[in-house]
Amino acid sequence: MRRVLFIFAAVMIIFTACGIDRTTDRLEYQDNKLYIEADFTLDDEHFPITMTLEAAEYDEEGRMYARDAVLSIGENSIISGVSFEYKSGKVYISSGDLKIPMEDEAMISGVGDIISLFCISEDYYYSSEKLTVDKLKCENLVFIDGDNRVEVLVDLSCDLPKSIVATVGERHIAADISYIKAETTTE
Repeated sequence: MRRVLFIFAAVMIIFTACGIDRTTDRLEYQDNKLYIEADFTLDDEHFPITMTLEAAEYDEEGRMYARDAVLSIGENSIISGVSFEYKSGKVYISSGDLKIPMEDEAMISGVGDIISLFCISEDYYYSSEKLTVDKLKCENLVFIDGDNRVEVLVDLSCDLPKSIVATVGERHIAADISYIKAETTTE
């Protein structure tokens, strides 16, 4: 009888382990320093942007602090070659050695919105679906907080996002990622 109970327990553990939802691990890339090349959409505006996003830091309650970042606008834009630096919650326009603090709330908000695509809280996980996109096995993760919705398409071969689409309030924000690299940091 013990042998039957032992086998039954072992089978149950295996089935339970296989059924564990691992979607929360799909956002693990956010903890790293990220280098991203993507076409970003902010409402009706499209920008090719190269972004370096510093590694995430958290407070004692597990909330992510605002992350420092540098966003460079790519070609085919009226402001190509201009960079925006987001440091300690402040935004600066920089070009070469010139660095000017920004006061325009709409521009500051836009830069913050773009960065926020890479600061998603797993607390608002809603659902996921595995699918194939361009011959890649992917998982589409959905996060919902009230009227706010974020969808992250993760390439399962590297656990990095291919695209992120968000509706936050009245704003539509998206990133179609052509290249992303995560650098793990050692402390």
